[in-house]
Amino acid sequence: MIISKRIKIGRAKVGSEQLLEYIQKYFNDTLEGEVLRFAIIGASGATLVVDVSIKVDDTSQKTKKDGRKRSHG
Repeated sequence: MIISKRIKIGRAKVGSEQLLEYIQKYFNDTLEGEVLRFAIIGASGATLVVDVSIKVDDTSQKTKKDGRKRSHG
């Protein structure tokens, strides 16, 4: 399943040269799943507003065409 969300990241005192690495480290440390894409959509002071799409494992049960449920293990 792919989830899109908007998050705020405190920039701290990171310069523009290290910003990409800083954002990727933030994703690795705080988000579960694989980041497919992200875009910085704004900034307010030392905070970046980032739109991110994340691929996460869907652990819920899915329904087959005949209506019976199947479980994923």
